[in-house]
This record gives sequence, C-alpha cells and structure tokens, in this order.
Amino acid sequence: MRIDSSGKVGIGTDSPQSIFHTRTSESTSNHNAGGGFSLTSSSTAGSRASVLFLDPDGGNFATTSDGAYAYFEKKGAGGDLNIINQDNANTKFYTSGLQRMAIDSAGNVGINNSSPSSYDSNARNLVVGSGSGDEGITIASGAGSGGRLYFADGTSGNAVADGYIFVNHASQFMSFGVDASEKLRITNAGIVGINTTSPDSNSKLDVNGNLYATRLYVDAGGNGSDPMIRVSTDTNTGIFFPANDNLAITTGGSERLRLEANGTLALGNGDNRRPFAVASNLGYESTYKTTIIGSTSTSYNTNATGATSICFNYNPSGNGSGSFSGNGSEIWFRRGQVFKTPNAADNSYFTQFSMTDGVTSGDFNDTSDRNLKENITSITNGYDVIKNLNPVTFDWKDANKGNGLGGFIAQEVETVLPCDVLGEDYAEGDRGEPLTDGKSINTTSIVAHLTKAVQEQQELIEDLQTQINKLKGE
Repeated sequence: MRIDSSGKVGIGTDSPQSIFHTRTSESTSNHNAGGGFSLTSSSTAGSRASVLFLDPDGGNFATTSDGAYAYFEKKGAGGDLNIINQDNANTKFYTSGLQRMAIDSAGNVGINNSSPSSYDSNARNLVVGSGSGDEGITIASGAGSGGRLYFADGTSGNAVADGYIFVNHASQFMSFGVDASEKLRITNAGIVGINTTSPDSNSKLDVNGNLYATRLYVDAGGNGSDPMIRVSTDTNTGIFFPANDNLAITTGGSERLRLEANGTLALGNGDNRRPFAVASNLGYESTYKTTIIGSTSTSYNTNATGATSICFNYNPSGNGSGSFSGNGSEIWFRRGQVFKTPNAADNSYFTQFSMTDGVTSGDFNDTSDRNLKENITSITNGYDVIKNLNPVTFDWKDANKGNGLGGFIAQEVETVLPCDVLGEDYAEGDRGEPLTDGKSINTTSIVAHLTKAVQEQQELIEDLQTQINKLKGE
C-alpha cells in the first residue's frame, strides 16, 4: 500500500490515480484488474462528482473515458446517480444468487428475463417473465383509486395519454381510451359499452353508433314477451327464434309474424297463428314458381277441419250471425267487392265483375274454342231433354240471396243431364257450418239443349206449315 504526497491511497500499485486505487499484480503494465474511487472538485454546484470505478482489465481510473469499463457516479447538489457500463454488454441485477433484471446493450430491459432483445422489435423495450409458467404485471393502487397504463406520443397536452387503459376501483369498471378519450368500458356486471360511458344495464353490449359485423350470433330461444333482439326502451318488441330454422317477430309482448323452416310466412300467435304465404313450384315443372296464399295444411286450424281461410278487405270476426262459420277452405270478400283489370294499353281498366248478396254481376263468356275440344257431335234429342226438365220458382234459405227466383233443382237436372251437374249434396255440421259446397249446374248445356229443342220445334212448325199450304192449294 502507498499513500502519495497528494493523499492518494494505492493498494497493489505505487502510483495511485485516484483518491483510492486498487490493482492486482496478475499481469504486467496497466492491464491488470483493479478499482478505485475519485472525487471531482468544482466551484460549480452540481458539477462535483464522486465516482467508484470498476475495471477487470486495469486502466486509468482518474478519468471515465480511459480504462474504466464500469463505474458508479453521483453528481452533487441533487444531481443524478449514474450506473454506467461502457462495454457493449448487459448490465444485470441479482438477488439470492439469481438474476432478476437485465439491461442489455440495446437498452432493452428484462425482468426475470436475461435476453429481452430476443423478442419482437416492436415491443421489447420491457420484457417481463422467463417464458416458463405463469407470469404477470400488477399495478397496485388504492381501494378507492384507479390504476392506469398510458400510451404517449408526446410530452404535453393529449399526447401524454393518447391511448390508455384505466381501472376505476371505486366504481368498478375498466375503460380503454384512444385519441385521449374513452372509447370502450367494461362494467363490473360484464356489460360492454362502446362509445358510451354509461352502457345500458339491460344488455351485455351497448354500442352508441352503427354496428357492422360479418356475422351476428345470438342464442336460440326467446318468446313473444322476451325477444332475443330488441331495443332498450321497449323490452317486449323485437325478434326471437322459437325453434331451429324459425324466426319470429313480436310487438307489444305478442308474436305477430313467423317465418318457418319450409318458407311459410305465418301470422298470429299460438292457436291463432295462421299461414299467410309460402313459395312453391307451379305443377310438376320447377321452372315456374307460385306463391301460395294460405295453406292446405290442417295443422294451423284448432278444429283440424281444413286449411286456413283467406279474407280480403273484410273481418269476419265481427259478423253477428250464429251460423256464420267456415272450415278453413273459404275465401271471403267484402260485400260489394269489385274486380278490375287493366286494358291492353295500360291506360284504363275494365270492371270484370262485382259480388253482392250472393250475386256475381259482370260480363261473362264461356270458353268454347274448337281447338280445346274433341269428340264433338251434334245434339239430337234437344226436345226430349227439355221436356223432362222441371223449371221451378223457389226461395233461398239464406234470405239475403232472394226469394221467388226461377231456376232448376240440380238433383232433378242430374237425372236428365248427369254429366252437367257437379258436386255433392249440400250438408251442414252441428254448428251450422257447411260441410260441402252443394251441387251446381252447367247452365250452358241446358241452353244448348234448349236451342236444339227450338230448332226441332221450328222444323216441325215449318213442316206443318208446308202441309197446311198444300191443303189450301197454295
């Protein structure tokens, strides 16, 4: 050991370069290990410094730029404490003989990680965890306070927290900010609010603005009073899914419309649900399509007596007649219903026919094109047919249809012209509902036989007139 005339102390060296200078003698020249302590004096506060040098290869310990590869430096007058490694190497911190933190030569910090620069260059300034087992970071704040993680792109104004994550322990929510303002919040009830700081408590997701999604999934189920998709201010109006491949719309707590798996559009709720329309092929050729109004299924009719009736411009539920009923196979029209079609130029229209009190009025033509017929033969027994018909007058049992009318009885005509009477005998059920439509007559056939009978009578008249003329000598 040596103490020179300036008061510098050297151990292992006879020429100490600092206040305290140590050196081994394991090698020659200045390349042996050592360390030292120096004090920089200055009349300027803050410029004075105490420095502890560490150098396994020796060097000039009186300066931080020559030979000293690592040193601790404390500036005076409230100055910084600097820990400096001048080698291009890591700076590591150990406890209990184990490395706990490392600062590598690129300035990346690893906590419980010795090689932070091995990770993605976009996010390796701080690497926490060894990569084995569970790891984590905890921000510990007061029970009534909050914890924050800021993302800054400047040191003033909104730039200091351009993006952030904030946990409010007092109100128990987590929020995410972008452009220095909150954009998303998660409450302690698991409710997510986007672009709102007070998400609706009736929903798990509250979006203040437009929502665009490639797909939107909701659970199957719901009912008329509790639809799966609805607005926050009206909890019993919306859309629900009563079964697989079924979709229903409800208003005011009652189902109003259902689209079923087979494409049937049904109206109503429960036992009152009735099919409205379904797409179908027209006949056997799938090229041609049609829309079925109503249904031929009995499953929608609570009495299982037929398909659903269709009503146009008329509500039959208000009819006061005790016998007013149907079997689901009817089409109902408003009294005085008028049917119109456009003309060929599509600048006017024709009134085709109207219906009032059981009478259909209009201009009717029977289709009679020769090219639509075969087995055409002339009638030869017109008079024999006509003389066996029984013209009658009658009153309809339905007084609305009229009294003292002239016509024929279908069952009587059927004995004379069996091919010109269609249908079954009219019958009613226990409630007075019609079970059959009754029999109808092809009146054109009667006209044809009547025409032939007149022709036969005219031939007879002309023959008699000829005989009379001969008797008169004319």
